[in-house]
Amino acid sequence: MMMSMVLKPLDVVERYLGLSSDPKAAYQEIAGWLKRHIKTERWDNLRETLPRLMIPGLDFTSAFSLYRMMQQVSRRVRLHDRQTKIAVLGSCTTHQLNSLIELYLCAGRVGAEIYEADYGTYRQELLDPESELYRFQPDFIILATSWRDLGHRPELSDDRASVKRKVEEELADWMLLWRTAHDRLGCQIIVNDFDVPPWRSLGNYEMRHPSGFARYVALVNLALSDAAPAYVTIHDIDYLSATWGRWEWGDERFYHHAKMPCSPEHLVDYAHSLASLILAQLGVARKCLVLDLDNTLWGGVIGDDGLGGIRLGQGDPESEAFVAFQRYINNDRERG
Repeated sequence: MMMSMVLKPLDVVERYLGLSSDPKAAYQEIAGWLKRHIKTERWDNLRETLPRLMIPGLDFTSAFSLYRMMQQVSRRVRLHDRQTKIAVLGSCTTHQLNSLIELYLCAGRVGAEIYEADYGTYRQELLDPESELYRFQPDFIILATSWRDLGHRPELSDDRASVKRKVEEELADWMLLWRTAHDRLGCQIIVNDFDVPPWRSLGNYEMRHPSGFARYVALVNLALSDAAPAYVTIHDIDYLSATWGRWEWGDERFYHHAKMPCSPEHLVDYAHSLASLILAQLGVARKCLVLDLDNTLWGGVIGDDGLGGIRLGQGDPESEAFVAFQRYINNDRERG
């Protein structure tokens, strides 16, 4: 059904979020409203509404459609309350990633001026004091790297001592880049950890063999996390990869054809994750968890069923699920 032009912006947002279990379908319904408002130049309504529609989980096509609308609207009305400068340096193509980072920063009312280094030149940019990076003077540096950038990979014949030395050498290389950038710029540096590739040369023995590559990646990631100073934020790309499935995330076709950092559909989540870290560093992120009680924290309606009639506890799948949910919420509460 075509959405009426008379719907108020907050009504549009509420309708959109109510359909967010299927973000693609939700966006397709809302897109018509947005296009009509752009055509009729209702810029104030668009300024109020557009950033609220930039939710995580958008598909690649919808996200870029929203990005193009954001560009149209931002030429006529200011969508941001503050501005930041970001340098993105990577060993992959980063143009699409940058656009999506800009989209999700807009959700926090933050505008971004983004410097995109040439493909694969992140080391040169960081080490050369005369590089364009240092003329740009960013507030944030993003190092968009992957497992392919590990420079001290173990040989199959390496023993544990040899692998340990290579982990230390790997860590030293990255820490040199971090220190160099921070000493010259004083900015926050967001660094990917390393995603484990989907293939496993040693199969089930990969994590036990001293020189198994997956084991080596895990050791390097732990070393990076333990050694990272306050000015370095570790972006857990390995978690994103594992969440979506390593074969699906790291589809080799997209790397070899276009040097993309991951499959296009997951580029949206990649960008959202990075933008969330920047918004948190800027103090823009907000934490709010609103919960109902009946049939949310426990099964049943306590006013009707009484304390003994609700479903919460052991011995029943549904009751145990509510206990598990309460434990998860309690962990969030303890985090603050």
